Amino acid sequence: MSVNFNEASEQGSGAGPIPEGSIVVVVADIREPKAGKQGTINPLFCSAASGYEYLDMEFTVVSPKFKDRKIWQNFMLGFTKTATEKSQQAISISMRSLRAMVEASRRISPKDTSPEATKARIINDFSDLRSMLFPVVVGCEWGKPNDSGKRYLNNSINRIVTMDDERFDKVFEDPEGCLLSGKPLPPEPEAGAPAGGPKPAWVDPILEA
Repeated sequence: MSVNFNEASEQGSGAGPIPEGSIVVVVADIREPKAGKQGTINPLFCSAASGYEYLDMEFTVVSPKFKDRKIWQNFMLGFTKTATEKSQQAISISMRSLRAMVEASRRISPKDTSPEATKARIINDFSDLRSMLFPVVVGCEWGKPNDSGKRYLNNSINRIVTMDDERFDKVFEDPEGCLLSGKPLPPEPEAGAPAGGPKPAWVDPILEA
């Protein structure tokens, strides 16, 4: 039986990790909860033993230089136990980040309070976040050692770039679709050293276990 590879996509650029502080364009997706991990607030939410319910999001880089590189990040959106200052802060930060995704994708200025902008910030469901496209400022840090003791450099999203930022248009105009920070990749930690630096406030340590 013949196999037609003309219908398959080209392989990714293989450019490796994105340097800290660089800006790339990504498209958003939501990963479905694993069996036994579905939340109670929304069917798209995952649940954690800590009481948090969150969106497990996947961002695929569409910028040619780092095309198809994946970034995974959790966004806390609910808490099923007694609310705490920490849980409220985590949810607030996540909601602000999701708002920025909507604004950047729909090209709304964060300061625009017109009826049109107010309406455009409303989505029917969290599933509307799927396929939204926008620029982001990335972080870069070493992950925890795996079972064989090997670490990998991981990218994260530090900030959504909205249209009131002068870099918004620049990244779309760039032939490679990215604005490199020029920062070197972080050196690998010594054996036994903790991984990475400070994480975004919406990444709760309990969820990383």
